[in-house]
Amino acid sequence: MNNPLLDFSGLPRFSEIRPEHVTPAVDELLAAGRATIAAAARATPSWEAFVALQEDANERIGRAWGQVSHLHSVLDSPALREASTGTWPS
Repeated sequence: MNNPLLDFSGLPRFSEIRPEHVTPAVDELLAAGRATIAAAARATPSWEAFVALQEDANERIGRAWGQVSHLHSVLDSPALREASTGTWPS
């Protein structure tokens, strides 16, 4: 599935985002964030190896969730509400 929430190449693709994109995107971004933390913990302390990697991972999560939040505010639906308030693994 081509998930528009995981496309960070340009402007958000709001017209293509569907409720079924939310959970897979969140799962993928959280897994990537966890992998980034694990890599940073093993790296020699430096801006590039520690801070820059985490900032990039956080930016991706924030950008994807910002799109979901925006759609929830302006184009709410029961399916989007359920997807955006679902339970994800901790």
